[in-house]
Amino acid sequence: MVEPDEARRFYARLMAAQARSADPRIEEVFAAVPREAFLGPGPWTVSAGEGRFETPSADPSYIYQNVLVVLDADKGINNGEPLLHAMWLGKVEPKPGEAVTHIGAGTGYYTALLSKL
Repeated sequence: MVEPDEARRFYARLMAAQARSADPRIEEVFAAVPREAFLGPGPWTVSAGEGRFETPSADPSYIYQNVLVVLDADKGINNGEPLLHAMWLGKVEPKPGEAVTHIGAGTGYYTALLSKL
């Protein structure tokens, strides 16, 4: 079993590399913010491609992948695709001290990432 911190660091490296961001802070913020703290208790339902799957357990390492985590299936609400957000954050290049408004903040995971940039 992989420790959650180790899984989060690996996930952060993958998201930053796949986002092709030159900003090293992208990897740093994805490594610093625990995604599971914004999802409610596991196991979680994840969406990938055309399928939905329940994680085998509440082990957070299952959500440290580029998957949508379903928050409310009936309303079509999910936690968002990490890679897409990593790409956006890398392109926007927010600077310390800048003001940002995040609309549609959901559970706050990406707002938490943004606050650390």
